[in-house]
Amino acid sequence: MKREVLCVLVVFLAGCLGGVPPVGSSDAPAYPDRPAPLSRDNALAYTTGYERAAEYRDRKEIGNRVELGCNSTLINETAAGFYIAAGCGTTVYGASGGVGNGGPGHGRLYFVNDTTTIRMTPRDAPERSSETTEKRGTAETTLYYSNFDGNDHALTTTLTYLGSTPPERVLRSTDSIDAQQGVERGDVPLRTGTYRITVRLDDGSTVTRRWAVSERSAWDSNALSVYVTPDGDLAVVDRPWIRV
Repeated sequence: MKREVLCVLVVFLAGCLGGVPPVGSSDAPAYPDRPAPLSRDNALAYTTGYERAAEYRDRKEIGNRVELGCNSTLINETAAGFYIAAGCGTTVYGASGGVGNGGPGHGRLYFVNDTTTIRMTPRDAPERSSETTEKRGTAETTLYYSNFDGNDHALTTTLTYLGSTPPERVLRSTDSIDAQQGVERGDVPLRTGTYRITVRLDDGSTVTRRWAVSERSAWDSNALSVYVTPDGDLAVVDRPWIRV
């Protein structure tokens, strides 16, 4: 199985904040055409526009005025395509004058190449099929599992705390992910420090890397994306906040 080389470069594309028509209006922002050929810059611009159109349609405040500030972040660039996180900060003006705000968080994970656009909308994670945990802490962490493959997969995650002697396993779990579906696990409070994360795919392939967990701040987060590529390979990469 061909293994992808992970890219550690994180690129931000400047977003814009502007008023858009009420939800349900015929003037809703259109989904952009996918550029051809794709480059890093136009892939980021494309996913920003795509997320803007999708997020606008996800809003349920019919008749309200919505403003979106959207941005995209390159997560990984491979020979097969681009993995990009895109998100929008929202401001909703209600008919009665109320204002609601929402941040982009980690956004949605996309896979884009010259022929394909896949946008992940992670669902709340079900109960794990197996799990053991010990000595959790207070640092908030999130694991995003995305399966871009056309087949269902099971992924087993092992977290080992490296700040003790000997290193201490603190979590082992198995998640089943349907084809082209995602799962978000934001329920993993850990001690600050360095961990080793090992993810094993059901075909036996594994990825291992270190993960530094710190106290969460406004523009930082303890988040990783674990994803299966359209070709069935496995990757574990950092998942930064989307800045708008």
